[in-house]
Amino acid sequence: MELRKITGNRQKEADGVEVNIADDFFVTVRRAGPTNRPYLEAVRREAARSQEAQRFNGKRPVEQGQEAAYRVYAETIVVAWRGCELDGQTIAFTPENFVMVMKEVPELFPVIEAEAQDVRNFQDAETEQAGNA
Repeated sequence: MELRKITGNRQKEADGVEVNIADDFFVTVRRAGPTNRPYLEAVRREAARSQEAQRFNGKRPVEQGQEAAYRVYAETIVVAWRGCELDGQTIAFTPENFVMVMKEVPELFPVIEAEAQDVRNFQDAETEQAGNA
């Protein structure tokens, strides 16, 4: 098997693809993987912050770690969304609003995270069909 068939389209990984999260809620995500350098750098930066906090405080609260993950995604993975409503209000995409929505509805984050990590979302149609054959 040609192993390059299982890789994503680098342009799609960089620009992002729109994925359906729930009903009429769509999120455009870049790939959360080894080809996304800003993502990897942000993860390293947050890991260093976490180590620093642990050194001074003895531990880092789980909530701070989760919020750090939200920030990393807001800065490097999530490009846009449409159909985002919370309590009857339409929420425009901004990195700040992403973090706020994830705090309010934390069940969304693992779904968005899984879509951003799934290389199949970033493959070309012919590569995807070849993988299913």
